[in-house]
Amino acid sequence: MTESSKLLADYVANGSEPAFRDLVARYVNLVYSTALRLVKGDVYLAQDVTQTVFVRLARRAGKLSDGLMLGGWLHRDTCYVASKTMRAERRRRAREREAVLMNSLKDDSEDRWEKLAPILDDAINRLGNQDRAAILLRFFEQRNFRSVGEALGSNEDAARMRINRALEKLHSLLQRRGVVLPAAALGAALAGAAVTAAPAEFVLTISTAALANAATGAGTAFTLIKLMSMTKLQAGIIGAIVVATATPLVIQHQAQAKLQNQVRALQEQVDELARLKMENERLSNLLAQAQSAQTLAEDEKAQLLRLRAEVGRLRQETNNVAKLREENRQLRTAQAARQIVPPNRQPTPTQPDEPQSVPKESWAFAGYASPEATVQSLLWALRQGDDQAFQAYLNGLTPELRDKIEKDAASRGPNAFAGLGADETGDMTGFRILETIPVSGDETLVRLQSDGAGGDGPVQNFMLKQIEGQWKIAGQPSKPAAK
Repeated sequence: MTESSKLLADYVANGSEPAFRDLVARYVNLVYSTALRLVKGDVYLAQDVTQTVFVRLARRAGKLSDGLMLGGWLHRDTCYVASKTMRAERRRRAREREAVLMNSLKDDSEDRWEKLAPILDDAINRLGNQDRAAILLRFFEQRNFRSVGEALGSNEDAARMRINRALEKLHSLLQRRGVVLPAAALGAALAGAAVTAAPAEFVLTISTAALANAATGAGTAFTLIKLMSMTKLQAGIIGAIVVATATPLVIQHQAQAKLQNQVRALQEQVDELARLKMENERLSNLLAQAQSAQTLAEDEKAQLLRLRAEVGRLRQETNNVAKLREENRQLRTAQAARQIVPPNRQPTPTQPDEPQSVPKESWAFAGYASPEATVQSLLWALRQGDDQAFQAYLNGLTPELRDKIEKDAASRGPNAFAGLGADETGDMTGFRILETIPVSGDETLVRLQSDGAGGDGPVQNFMLKQIEGQWKIAGQPSKPAAK
């Protein structure tokens, strides 16, 4: 169950207002930016549409099916509400044209985006379910490839391919409508301008209105939404008009001075609202930039882990070169010794070198470039026992074994990995790799013996499989073999 599904279930079961507000905060940018495109840039009308969509969500939450992808439902409902609203507002707003509130595109001109924006959402709705979900998760919910893969029940690479195919299909649909934009430029355009940050105070306003409407029923929904969406200036002007019309003519002259003071006060409010609007837009842009920076930080973290793995592989190769040099030196020494042995004396055969023990204090992350490096990396991760080490541990397993370990860890609760590491490595002082036995072109058996305070420990067998140039544990260690 995703985090959004948990929040929705909490609201349905317990009427939790904090859970509903978290849902609004997660999806308000998606709904607001979609509504903004469909109402042709009318900010206030887009806010009305956004508020109506979340009112409908609050009222219909209990009827939504389990496993529903909430982002997709909200996008479709926004299209429905915006279409219905525009039909009612078209005549009144025929003379109005608001500028599209978007940042300039990185890889295309503003003219192309102005042509793309009015038909973008309809084209997205014509995609298949999986393609539409991939586009919405990546560009509208602004998730990284790994998160998209988890939401779609696949992995990071499959999510990347799914998004690329969906962009190609979306490009074809847009091209039929006269918008010629390469798939790569389309992806950049969606990443840079598909989501427009809603006003910062909008989350609280929408949550309050939706929850109040859900509690009181549909009878007062329209009136409540209209009242809550009024600006302070609109409310003040309406109040002034009501007072003016209700004031008897007899006292009109006496009230004139008071009304002038109210006009001055309202003008001050207008100036203050303009200043607050500019500040709100600035903060909204900063928030959108921070969210983009967070996505980049996750990608940089993944790149850092890959670089660490590469460093581990290079270290292993350096160690192998040092071993080869030492073996070469020993061979030269032995050759020289054989040359000076007397003719009547045969050289004494030497015993094969014993496997070198790797002490526990020197264990380090060695990457996955070789079977030996993968075994050491997993032992190091068990010893560390923290969340980062757990991720490195999972990266050293085949996909099948990884899924099994993740489910087992989830069922055991927090600190399960730390407890496993303490059980597996607590009594070890080091380990020795007795032998590495190739089984096939991409499978190898590694026999490892642990060292303990009381002497040699049991021998364990690890079956490893090579996947895309990296060695992964293909099965849990077998039962200890006889020494």
